[in-house]
Amino acid sequence: MRLLLRSLACLVPFAGSQLWASGREVYYPPSVFQLSHQHETLSQVLIGVISPQKSPPLDLEKLSQRRSLLKSYLDASQSVARTEYDDFNERQKIAYLVNLHNALLLESIVKNGNASGTRSFNDADRVRLFSDDITYLQFRLYLERKIADPRAMLALFCFEPKCPTPHSAALTEKDLVDTLAEISDQFMNDRTKNFYDNKKNEIVLSPVLKKYESVISRRYGGVRDFYFRTTKQPHLRTKNPKISFRD
Repeated sequence: MRLLLRSLACLVPFAGSQLWASGREVYYPPSVFQLSHQHETLSQVLIGVISPQKSPPLDLEKLSQRRSLLKSYLDASQSVARTEYDDFNERQKIAYLVNLHNALLLESIVKNGNASGTRSFNDADRVRLFSDDITYLQFRLYLERKIADPRAMLALFCFEPKCPTPHSAALTEKDLVDTLAEISDQFMNDRTKNFYDNKKNEIVLSPVLKKYESVISRRYGGVRDFYFRTTKQPHLRTKNPKISFRD
């Protein structure tokens, strides 16, 4: 893959990227393009490692056996330059960012030997994005700014009881819309995590939704409307129920 730049007549460096120009053409190093938009390598890691029907859904032993494959995916993903990412379409960007987050979390879990698989990132943990070393907090805030569909935030791996059930395959451009709908619908209709209390006229929600409340509000106007839509209970609007979040 190459990007033609007619105005360049000499070598031009691109800060923070894996690009260089020679004459009129700019070449990406082949390593950058080891990342397929099908994310096959990550899906190979996840097969049998994530089993949504099991508790816990993460098989740490199998994940450990596939660490080299996981590292291969991370090396390719983290070598993507910002200039290349900017050329992705919207679905490719969402799939890339969510898959990168999930691969980084799996690497963190296997590195720390957490058998329960419940470890989440600490805000100060270091991750790499576009060849830049940043904190996890910076990465998460970047996701919240750049991902327009809040359902994608529910696709971020989390192995605690309060979280959506993790999916057992990488997100792809082709299946993104259907996969995000499936993840959010399953999560929002799981009464062990989100439910309407008729006696109290109150919607009780997972703290995950509070964490991403600002992202949800940009798209749906608030977590209340998001609940109405995803649980297909628009009639509750007339009751004007309260909202509360579980601990």
